[in-house]
Amino acid sequence: MELGNRADRHFTFISGIECGTHNVSLMTIHLIARALGVDPGLLLTDDEVRFQAALDSLRSEDVRP
Repeated sequence: MELGNRADRHFTFISGIECGTHNVSLMTIHLIARALGVDPGLLLTDDEVRFQAALDSLRSEDVRP
C-alpha cells in the first residue's frame, strides 16, 4: 500500500502489476522508480544480479517519505 501511495497509484493496481494481471505504462514505471528511489531502467533490466543488488539495497535502507 505504501508503494502505491508513494507512486500515486492505487494499491490494487500495484498488486496487479506484481501478479502480472495489469499492464504498465512507461509513466507508471517512472512513478514507481521515483517512489523506490531507483533509475527507471533498473525496473526494466534483465540483469538479475544488478536487479537483486538494488532490491537488497532498498530493503536495507527502509526508505520512508
